[in-house]
Amino acid sequence: MIGPATNVLSVAEGIRSVAWEGHTIAGVERIKGKVSDECIERIVQRISRSKAREVWICVPFEMGQTVRALFYALRNHTAEVRFIPAFEDMHLLNHRMSEVAGHYAIDLSVSPMSGMSRFVKRSEDIIIGSLIEVDPKIWTGA
Repeated sequence: MIGPATNVLSVAEGIRSVAWEGHTIAGVERIKGKVSDECIERIVQRISRSKAREVWICVPFEMGQTVRALFYALRNHTAEVRFIPAFEDMHLLNHRMSEVAGHYAIDLSVSPMSGMSRFVKRSEDIIIGSLIEVDPKIWTGA
């Protein structure tokens, strides 16, 4: 796992809470701010020595350059590389991953309804809205 201490700790706690998934932590590399080329080379060597099967990059979105640099440095390794972005500062109600026009997207706001459920809900909104607008006495009991 690679990332700032708070991010790595958060992901490590998540791993502990779902121990049945079978993940174990082979090593942790805490980073701060901009990561130098020397630091990236040290991380790559450490991953090679550990023979880790997966590398989890646990950083906030604003560290995208670090993700790119690490991903590029690991391009010849057989370890799977996962980006686990920090969402703590983003208050998300409904989100998911999707693919749109050949690109992956993190859907930050997703309607939980689709298909017929969406149609029924929209119809209900229109009917109730019309009743309220037509005769407010219905709802006030006057």
